[in-house]
Amino acid sequence: MTLIRRYKMPMTDREICPECFPFYGSMYTKKWVPAIDIFEKDNGLVIKMEATEMDTSNIELNVENFILTIKGKRERTDESEGTKFHRKERWYGEFNRSFTLPDAADTTNIDAAYNDGVLTVQIPYLETKTQKNFKVEIK
Repeated sequence: MTLIRRYKMPMTDREICPECFPFYGSMYTKKWVPAIDIFEKDNGLVIKMEATEMDTSNIELNVENFILTIKGKRERTDESEGTKFHRKERWYGEFNRSFTLPDAADTTNIDAAYNDGVLTVQIPYLETKTQKNFKVEIK
């Protein structure tokens, strides 16, 4: 009698190409991506990030070479023995977001505030914008 091995066909695109879907996976092992809005207002740039149930000691902002990096961690607090979940949709664990700031950003005067589960980062523009490209006339 010959045994025939069956190949288990992948059920989803995530199983076919897991590197194509880096944000899917276990809620406890993968990094998650909080929602962010970036817009200009009052001569500056504003970044708003959803950060519900996070402690400000778990959020870190760094600026290096006009790249703003926001790192953090949301820890699971509601799991207790005997809890039976009907649905789990919220992500927990570490996250890391980086954004290139414009040359006119004043990186020395960045202000950040956390209120009602939203982290707001305000980046003012410099008063005098430096010109990178310009035409030089020949005399």
